[in-house]
Parts: sequence; structure tokens; C-alpha cells
Amino acid sequence: MWTQVALVASLMGAISAQALCPGHEVIVPSDGSAHFTSPNYPSDYPHNTNCNYDITGPAGKVLEFNTVTFKTESNYDSLTFTEVVNGLTKTLGKFSGTGGPRDLRSQGNHVTATFRTDSSISYSGFNISVKVAICSTGSNLCPNSQTVCINSTAYCDGKEDCPDGVDEDPNKCHVANCGIPAIKPITYGPATTARSVNVAARPDRSSRIVGGIAVIPHSRPWQCAMLNAASGSQLCGCSIINNEWILTAAHCCKAYAPSPNSYKVMVGAHSLSGNADQPYARKLTLSKIFVHPSWESPLRYSHDACLMKLAQPLEYNDHVSPICLANGTDEAAGKGCIVSGWGNTAPWRNLQFEDFDKFAEYVEHPEMMVPEKSESRAQERVDILRQAPANIVAQPTCVRAYGASMVGDDMICASAPGQSSCQGDSGGPLTCEDSAGVFHVTGIVSWARGCAQNGYPTVYGRVSYMRPWLMETMFNN
Repeated sequence: MWTQVALVASLMGAISAQALCPGHEVIVPSDGSAHFTSPNYPSDYPHNTNCNYDITGPAGKVLEFNTVTFKTESNYDSLTFTEVVNGLTKTLGKFSGTGGPRDLRSQGNHVTATFRTDSSISYSGFNISVKVAICSTGSNLCPNSQTVCINSTAYCDGKEDCPDGVDEDPNKCHVANCGIPAIKPITYGPATTARSVNVAARPDRSSRIVGGIAVIPHSRPWQCAMLNAASGSQLCGCSIINNEWILTAAHCCKAYAPSPNSYKVMVGAHSLSGNADQPYARKLTLSKIFVHPSWESPLRYSHDACLMKLAQPLEYNDHVSPICLANGTDEAAGKGCIVSGWGNTAPWRNLQFEDFDKFAEYVEHPEMMVPEKSESRAQERVDILRQAPANIVAQPTCVRAYGASMVGDDMICASAPGQSSCQGDSGGPLTCEDSAGVFHVTGIVSWARGCAQNGYPTVYGRVSYMRPWLMETMFNN
């Protein structure tokens, strides 16, 4: 039985209306906001729901969606936003679990939201606010203004766009001494020729160093480990990008919940167990977590990036310092780079599924889904930081390996024969050294078919592509 869904609009006060789900209309006022909720909200929504919300704002305006509350069965019950642009249906975002839309913008004044649930677990659902956006798509309000907008690409571009020039803050735009380690690291010579890619086989999704060597202690001072706050176990790798912010993968932040209380970050470590001389090793708490708003849109593993803000600013030293963000100028195919982490040294988890969708569903949250390891397998997870070479793979080659439905422009691929990232390295850095000897984080370890499998490069989140979002998020938080 379909129950009523509350629709609350506020325009110079509160106006309420009700509509049945599915197929009801949400009218967004020119001044104020409207809300739409899941069936039965705030009680649990029904099973097997297929609910469509037809959302329309004033002509010529752009709509902005934000979450008031959001709780659905992760991966199985979802709210998807779509709109028609130039005759084609475009997905604005798909949301599930506890992460609803935040500053989600349309391109026009009409959006369809579809809520689908399965036949099992139900939760309280959602309450979503929608209003006419002040800024156009791709722009947001300046950090110190309620009227002036700035495009996300305009931060740190040398031109002051916001009042008082806050968008060109030198402390945020130019991180002092980033990518220059105090202890000289091991680097590699010219990139080796990448193996040919087998385009006939289908990809599998794994969580993520196979091969490689131990890092010279503290020669990669930006490397950090993302920990389960409750157990202290390592979940993922991460990178220090300034004294307040840590960069990792979206799927790592989604492993349990995008909550700062769920995780801690270890910095200044070479050995995760502390069996090494590491006087600056610290476990730090977090104050905020931001998953890329387009995570899993438009492709399954798109925009695999997450920013974590530390509760207290870091103090730099020889063992703890930041890495520079890549700007896209040094990503040519064949470029020799380095991947590092505390992940597995042997590809023991090499599950094979004939149906890729079943495999992808199984490892939707890869850091949670790692099977119980035997004692011998547990020894494959290393205690000290390791590194391996990773050569940038031409984008068309990577697309041929996995298919255009899996690899997008927000991803970059890299590989080296018999060596790669593996389980536990997710979220860690792919670092490339420029001609001046400065290191940049070019990629975020994301996914691959197995670990070090011939013909299947590791796929990383492309930092240069997501840099505008990274800068905008750090400036505004």
C-alpha cells in the first residue's frame, strides 16, 4: 500500500502540501525551498518501492539539492537524480546508505528523482531539500560571501574572484615545500614498456603492493595510513596534502560510514606496529569527511576521492610533510611513477566471477569484504611501507582493457610487469616526480582486476581531474 509522502515548501514562511508516491510533483518556489521525503517518513519506507518525484523550478533557473536526513539500505535501496540535457538523460547522482546529496546542482529547472528499494531491509529513508541555486552549475558561493559565486576551477588561478581575495590565499594555494622529502627516496629509471593489454578478458574488481621493495624509512613523509578507529587495524592508504587535510579514496571513506568518528589517521610511520625508530608517528583524529559528490557517477567507480580534515593541524618534521597535488602537466603515457602502501605483497585474493556485476556487488565496499585470512595469508600483509614502480598507461589502452563503461576521464591507469598495488593499498598515492625533483600525487589507488595481473593496469582516481573539487572543499571548510 502506498502511503502519503510529505512535501513541505517554505516561501516567506512555511507552506505544506502532500502528494502520493509514485508520480507526484514537487514545485520549487523562486524564493525559499521545497522538501520531499521517502514513503512513510520518518518511519521505515516500504519494500519494493519504485517512487518517482517530478521536481520543477522557475524557468531558466538551476536547482540545488541538499540532505536533511538520509538513511537507506546501503547498495540496495537508492535515490537517483536525473535530468534531460540536449535530449539525453543525464544522471546527476545516485545515493545510498547514509550519504545523501550535498550541493547537488542541476543544469536546468527540471529534475526527476527515483527512489527504489528491494524486498528486505528498510530504514527511515530521506528528507531532501531543494531550492533555486544562487550559483550556476560548476560554481559555489565564495567562502566569505552569500552573493558572490566562484567557479571551482578559479581557486588559486592567480586572479582574485572573491571578496578580499580569499580564493588566492597563499597558505592554501602554495603549500610550502610540498613534495620535497627531507630523506632522499628510492626512485626508478626510465619507465619500462608496458605489457600489451588483453582486451578479450573481462575485468574483476579487487580492493588493492605486490612485488616492490621496502621504502627507505620516512623517505615518503606524505604517506599515511587510514585506520579503523575502533580496532586500530589498517583499512587504506592516504596522503598528507597540507597540515589540515588528508586525501584518500571515496570507497575507503564509505567502508563503514562517511563519519569522522569511524576512522583515525597514522602519520610519520614506517612500521604500522611501531617496530621501528619512528619518534614522530602519531594516530590522529578527524573532524570532517567529504566524499566526492559524484562518487559512482556516471560510472560505477567514478570520482573515487575523499577528503578528511584533521581535528588538529599537523606539525611538519623530517618524517611528516605534504605532497603536492598534480595539475595534469606531467601525466604522459610511459611516465615512470611510484605506488606505495602497506598492502598485501601477494595476490592471494584473486577471486574470479563470470558475471562481473556479481563480482562488483560483492566488493562494493572492498575494505569490508576481504575474507578471513589464514595465519600464512596474514603474513602477506606487510608491516613496513613498500613501494613499486608504476608507469602511466595510455588512456585508450586502459579503456580497451576494461571497457568504456568502467574507465572514465576522472581515472588514470598505471602498471609495471609483476608489480602493483593490492589489498590495503586503496586510497594510497600514485606519486610522480617532475623535472625539478618535486613529487606530486597523480593518482589515488582505486581498483583493478586482481593484483599485478598481466594486461590489466591498476586504475587510480585522477587527482588533476578532481583538483577543482579538492580546492573548493578545502577553501570552504
